[in-house]
Amino acid sequence: MNRFSVAENKTIRIDGQDFLFLVADKAIFEMDSSTRDILDDLYPKGALTQQKVMAGLTCVSAAEREGLFQGLLRRRVIIPVNNDVSISRQTKPTANQYL
Repeated sequence: MNRFSVAENKTIRIDGQDFLFLVADKAIFEMDSSTRDILDDLYPKGALTQQKVMAGLTCVSAAEREGLFQGLLRRRVIIPVNNDVSISRQTKPTANQYL
């Protein structure tokens, strides 16, 4: 079963606004308070199944939860884990990897 965890990150607060720095991707995203609350809730729980991650998302409908989950996954805020070891992007893929 696929398991997911919150990617290694740092929260930065500038002029009252929170930003999320994703360490592995060297990317910064502006973060609203609801996203911060979700990450604060999920981070200490470690690796969770998709169902448990989605159960922790504060959305009205299942469609909204799925959309939020997919958005967090696409931006690599939550990442798949394998045997409790995070899968991280260490090198950029080359064209030969897809042939």
